Amino acid sequence: MRVSGGEPTICKKHLLELINSIPENKLFILETNGVLLNEDYIEELSNFKNTYVRVSLKGVDEKIFEQLPVQMVKFSKTG
Repeated sequence: MRVSGGEPTICKKHLLELINSIPENKLFILETNGVLLNEDYIEELSNFKNTYVRVSLKGVDEKIFEQLPVQMVKFSKTG
């Protein structure tokens, strides 16, 4: 089973309820841009052993990222 399109991590409570309702013997794939994933959110998602998270990276640097259509956040380097 896979959830993608829009941004499925926007409604955290609903998403976690959805994942919790999926039988453990079924694979669940969450496709996200990762913008809303913080340490706590990642920790909660890691509790679901049948869940794979795919993060879509939209640019390798600030210039490329900001050329893409409508961005939710500004580019920021990590690390």
